[in-house]
Amino acid sequence: MTDRPDDPTVLRALALFLEQQVRPAVAASTDPASSALRFRVRVAAHLLTVVASQWQAGPAREQADLDTARRLLDEPTLAADQAAGRLVAAIRAGSLDEDPARQALMDRLRDELAIRSPTFDPDARVD
Repeated sequence: MTDRPDDPTVLRALALFLEQQVRPAVAASTDPASSALRFRVRVAAHLLTVVASQWQAGPAREQADLDTARRLLDEPTLAADQAAGRLVAAIRAGSLDEDPARQALMDRLRDELAIRSPTFDPDARVD
């Protein structure tokens, strides 16, 4: 029995195939529609990379989000299915300590941008 690559690896391989083989082949075409197709190939490759990164980071990211909600709400036993709703309600009510809440949200935004944009500098200041 051979080892099968995990799903994020397959998605990244597909993205590389599109970027390194399909996109150049489309770019070499003299067909007027090739410009639009080249753009779609690039978008598809990017989306595959994003989905692979999200898939791989998913469980750890979900746990980190739950840990953050528990810490911000000071509810260490808060259930995962209640965390987002309670956090949103606390933000709307203005009942969170602003500095830690802002920092947690900025850290989450930075993490999400690093996944969605391969050129994003995670050390960049996000305001």
